[in-house]
Amino acid sequence: ITDEVTVVLKKLSPDEIQGAVYILLGRLEPTYTGLEFNLGWKMIVRSLARITGVENERIATDLKKKGDMGEVVMGLPPHLFSDKKLSVGQVYERLLAIAKFEKEGSQEMKVLGLSDLLSDLDQLGAKFVVRIVLGRLRLGFSDKTMLDALSVVGRGDKSARKELDEDYQILPDVGMLSEKVLTEGMEKAL
Repeated sequence: ITDEVTVVLKKLSPDEIQGAVYILLGRLEPTYTGLEFNLGWKMIVRSLARITGVENERIATDLKKKGDMGEVVMGLPPHLFSDKKLSVGQVYERLLAIAKFEKEGSQEMKVLGLSDLLSDLDQLGAKFVVRIVLGRLRLGFSDKTMLDALSVVGRGDKSARKELDEDYQILPDVGMLSEKVLTEGMEKAL
């Protein structure tokens, strides 16, 4: 897993680093901020129905059978999704905006925002976005995996892990730490 994360980190542009790291971890900010989507599966069903034309009940039935909203997305006809190529940064910014809707009618605004985002994604991207929104990304790694990957990117091995851990203990924001390491270099960042 660390090797795969390392490959992804090396491909990111500086303005995408923080958002991409949070997305890989299935969230939008460090955990201490408490930012949540506050969208349940029924609202995601409404978002999918809105863009696909498939009835809510059919999507809900498929969810009960499969147990994973991401697999429900993959079971929808592929032509219902876009071939647009959104950057990681664009997806992150749109997810962040959806999560931050708070005014009256915010739940409906979140459903519409998610519908718009899903309609601009390819099917595989939509699969992972619905999992992120539900808090069930299931990639199998944590902030600690990210620290291992940063060490590999910065030094070619995991030798910087102790130093990265110490910095992470001071400011538990792996997105910010990643940006610092990837833009300034390991020695300046630590």
